[in-house]
Amino acid sequence: MSDWQLAHPATLDPSSSQAHAQAPFPADWRARLSPDPAAGAWVALGKFDALHRGHAALAAWAAARPGVPWLISFSGMAAVLGWRERLPLVAPGDRARILSAWGKEFGVTPRELRIPFAEVRGMDPEAFLRLLSKDLGVAGVVVGEGFRFGYKAAGDTEFLARRGAQLGMEVCIQELVTGAEGEEAVSSSRVRDMLAQGDLRAVRSCLGRPHRLVLAEGANIECPSAAFLNQPPGPGLYAVELGAGAGAGQARISARGLEILAANQSAWEPGRGGHVDFLERLDG
Repeated sequence: MSDWQLAHPATLDPSSSQAHAQAPFPADWRARLSPDPAAGAWVALGKFDALHRGHAALAAWAAARPGVPWLISFSGMAAVLGWRERLPLVAPGDRARILSAWGKEFGVTPRELRIPFAEVRGMDPEAFLRLLSKDLGVAGVVVGEGFRFGYKAAGDTEFLARRGAQLGMEVCIQELVTGAEGEEAVSSSRVRDMLAQGDLRAVRSCLGRPHRLVLAEGANIECPSAAFLNQPPGPGLYAVELGAGAGAGQARISARGLEILAANQSAWEPGRGGHVDFLERLDG
């Protein structure tokens, strides 16, 4: 067991820290989250690597409260714990788009705080809850079932609910969200597995949106896997929607990379990078 377990066991994903790797650690990350001390901040705790429907449900609870809604996750876990780095499920530069879409639905866009994991790794559950309450000014916390936290994963939802209330925080423990068609609980691990299998129906059921692959600058209609800024689907032929106004088309993923096969290729400007939304697998 790792030092911290910041989600239901099924959602643990050693690669998720890379999703935030490009974000610098804020020097003032211990500052109060809400400019209004009377209102406080309302936070969802988790890893938030996939920004899936379960994460959206946590964010919705925080956004429905009177203060500022925040998603709190941790940076640098892979490096500290020696986990193998993988591509994130959501490209770092694409996270704001998803949060903005949630904001249109909730009426307020959640903000993100990424706490440097190395600075809290040794905190026991009591110290971490005091950090939330006293330093960050948290008024309420929402987590999913099975959530554990603190050094050696010593804190559970029962401790969170009891001690959080004693510290003046409202605590909500939410049931895990299942897939849109009643499948197993939504988790980042499930998204990653289904994506690797090319099962876009299951991926969309978990995410609530098509999976978007973001490409680095320099990418063209044929680009190597080194240009991928987040995890692609598994090898196969797919119906896609292309960015840059190129519209609907087809794309093939292989061990070598991405090839756009049928689309308005003239609208895909060479060397500009871009994104590809994967809609359906055509050869599976």
